[in-house]
Amino acid sequence: MQNTPSCYSCHDPRQKTLGIIIFDLSNHNTEKIISYTWRFSFFYTLSLLLGIFTLVAYLHYRYIRSSLSHFRTTITQINQGKLEIRLAIPEVTELGSLGKSFNEMLETFERTQLELQAYHHQELQNSQKLATIGEMSARIAHEIRNPITGISRAMEIIIADLREESNKPILEEIQRQANRVEQAISNLLKYSRSQDIRLQEGDINEVVRSMVFFLRHQAHDKTVKFELDLQDELPTVLFDHELLENVLLNLSFNAMKAMTDEGMILYKTSYEKAANNLIIAVQDNGAGVEGAIGDDIFKPFFTTHTKGTGLGLAISKDIIEKHKGKIWFENNVGAGCTFFISIPVYKNKS
Repeated sequence: MQNTPSCYSCHDPRQKTLGIIIFDLSNHNTEKIISYTWRFSFFYTLSLLLGIFTLVAYLHYRYIRSSLSHFRTTITQINQGKLEIRLAIPEVTELGSLGKSFNEMLETFERTQLELQAYHHQELQNSQKLATIGEMSARIAHEIRNPITGISRAMEIIIADLREESNKPILEEIQRQANRVEQAISNLLKYSRSQDIRLQEGDINEVVRSMVFFLRHQAHDKTVKFELDLQDELPTVLFDHELLENVLLNLSFNAMKAMTDEGMILYKTSYEKAANNLIIAVQDNGAGVEGAIGDDIFKPFFTTHTKGTGLGLAISKDIIEKHKGKIWFENNVGAGCTFFISIPVYKNKS
């Protein structure tokens, strides 16, 4: 009997069939998958960025650039005087809130300007009235001064030729009062008319020395001692010699009025290098200035003396301000007060 090879796997129906599945995972296919994934991620990211950029650009143009352009147009119109223009920006945005605040500011500004225009119109009318009154007053004062001057000169001649001594005091009093009225009218005319100043270079110390020399050789009803404390080598300044001397004389006469029987007046000059100002001080040891009237002494017609017009300090203030300077006073620690004059020093441009 011939033996035939037996196949166990064929003849045994209980034997399970074993299959082999082979996956081809070569490098070529892996590279294709990675390349596809990279390209997809790149184009997706680029598309996303382009979309975001487009959206931002649209929003910028739609809300920000358009609003800023409207802002610029509105501001240009406002600069041209059209204060009624307002911004029209939706209030749901931050720029809208800013536009609302801007419109409120415009309304406040327009209201303020209208109030200022009404105030200036009223002040202009008042100024015109005051100018008219001032001109009329100057004309009347000029017409009054001429006969008053004539009366004073006539009284002087009558007193000189008078033989009866009993009537002489009465006539002298009439002459004194006439001179007082004449002086008051002269001061009024001087204050009402603008005084042109003639600026010239000069030495302030020389002006002070000349004025003090004049005062020392005049007869006074009080014993007054004049002292000088002048800084050497002061810079030359531009000033009107005559008008500045008038200011110093007025301050000196006021200082003498504030004294009882005797006193002292000290004149100081100094240079403030930091402020580039020249300072003149007139110090006395009289009664000083009461604090309650300190703000009024430079006002026209304000006076605390029975003999005076109240225009001296007002005229002095006007003269100093025309020199671009300042005048003020301070009460001394002991007695009296000091008036200060500050005049700017102009550098020679030659």
